[in-house]
Amino acid sequence: GGWSRKTKKTFLQERRNMADNPMYKAILKWSLSQTDGISSTEVSEMDKEKREFLDKVMSSMVEDESKTMKELVAALSDPEDTIEQVRAKETALEELVDRCDKIDYAVALHSFANGLFPTIDLLGSSKHGSIRSLAAELVALCVKDNPPCQAWAFERDALKLLLDLHS
Repeated sequence: GGWSRKTKKTFLQERRNMADNPMYKAILKWSLSQTDGISSTEVSEMDKEKREFLDKVMSSMVEDESKTMKELVAALSDPEDTIEQVRAKETALEELVDRCDKIDYAVALHSFANGLFPTIDLLGSSKHGSIRSLAAELVALCVKDNPPCQAWAFERDALKLLLDLHS
């Protein structure tokens, strides 16, 4: 298939996995340099200070996906009075579309971030076609081959709202 409408930023974010992240490579290189690979190395529990430092470093390199999704969903209820506000809402919807391309994130959109209902509501409430279009794309993506999201969308009359967009 072809590329979806992913921004360069989102594409690069998705590529940042452990193999591509220079910080992970540096940690691996350092770890390997601490042993010769032949002789046994005594393993001991990490002291509290080192553990806290490592936790801080590792958490700074990993995005909190549920927090990010909640922030994006919160942006869906912002006003649409200015061009900047509309653009911000469009950006939030585009980010959610990119993230919900994975079925687990589509379920998380509703389960953890309570975002499916506000997205469905935008189908009927937004004055801006670009926002309604992105909301429709996000709803379609979430319900595709996804029974839990299909049930939630049915509960919120998403099909009626989607059909009303075409009339």
